[in-house]
Amino acid sequence: MRISSFLPIALLLGATACSVSPDAGVEPDGRVEPDGGVEPDGGVGPDGPSGCGEDAPGCGIPQAKCLTIRYAVENRLNEDSERVWVKIADGQCADHLAFANETARLIGDAEVRLSASGGRVLDIAEGVDLVIDRLLVSAFGSDSVGMQCVGKERIPSRVLFERSSIANASYSGVYLRDFCTLTLVESIVERNDREGIVRRASYLGNTGGVVVRRSVIQDNGDTSPEAYTIGGVFIERDGPNQRVVEFNSVVGNIASDSIPRAPGVVCFTVAPIELKHSIVWGNEGGNRDTSDPDAQVSGFCDVSHSNVQGGLAPECNLIVGEGNIDTNPLFVDPFRGDYRIQGESMAIDAADPEATLDIDFDGN
Repeated sequence: MRISSFLPIALLLGATACSVSPDAGVEPDGRVEPDGGVEPDGGVGPDGPSGCGEDAPGCGIPQAKCLTIRYAVENRLNEDSERVWVKIADGQCADHLAFANETARLIGDAEVRLSASGGRVLDIAEGVDLVIDRLLVSAFGSDSVGMQCVGKERIPSRVLFERSSIANASYSGVYLRDFCTLTLVESIVERNDREGIVRRASYLGNTGGVVVRRSVIQDNGDTSPEAYTIGGVFIERDGPNQRVVEFNSVVGNIASDSIPRAPGVVCFTVAPIELKHSIVWGNEGGNRDTSDPDAQVSGFCDVSHSNVQGGLAPECNLIVGEGNIDTNPLFVDPFRGDYRIQGESMAIDAADPEATLDIDFDGN
């Protein structure tokens, strides 16, 4: 089993605006197909001035090709028995998307960049059942967050974020609060100034959580002296789904020296979080109030079959399971963000032989 961090996703940026087409009908895959160009009736396609937050001139006209993501969701275009399906045309959407009491699936047709300057690119409130598939989420500007999810006690939310990426936020890449459950699969969270993924809870009775699988959490955190950065993955308190972080690479993240925990993975919980089949390497900073000043992992993490730089010493609540190693993973080119591992890496076949992941990101 190869523990690798390379995703076979073409993370390229388009130059046009994103749109969806209301008139294409239900395709065999149940999605709304995009179509572009200026239409005879005045509808503006993906090459026109439309954004994601409001409709451009021509939208709402029969046969117009300029309906935006927000319009498609609100008007429940192409709805099946479970949720609204929105297939997004190749290009770039420069706006925020907010969801509350909705079910939807956003699917990238090709290289789709969903970006916003300041605030939250994806703002998920209560009662949301959302799937994000093959989208690039890029936040920039001050006080920006890639994705925030906050549910309510009797109106929880859940998000499946797969084959996608979140980058460049001035705060968190992913920020989760009470009653929101995130499952992040085959995705990249990178180059966010404060932290990659942070899960905070107000009290122990919440029903939220975070599950991270087959993903890369890399190069998050700020080296500036005034920064207050947490690093890679920080999970606070408990939720019933908050149990597994597996088959990931958590690499090159930075925590402020004022943060009294490790810069890689922190399990600040009252029940253990399973951290397994992963590489945790090259994360820096953090005050690390442990007996190991170079610890990559801290808190109530149950670590097994992972490659952790500096090894693991049982202390406080940290559980050291079987199959862990401490050996250079031999990344292809970490200075350029290529965290694939070379063929001679000792991390190859280091996962549990009975693990359920049969194919790595390189197809091996």
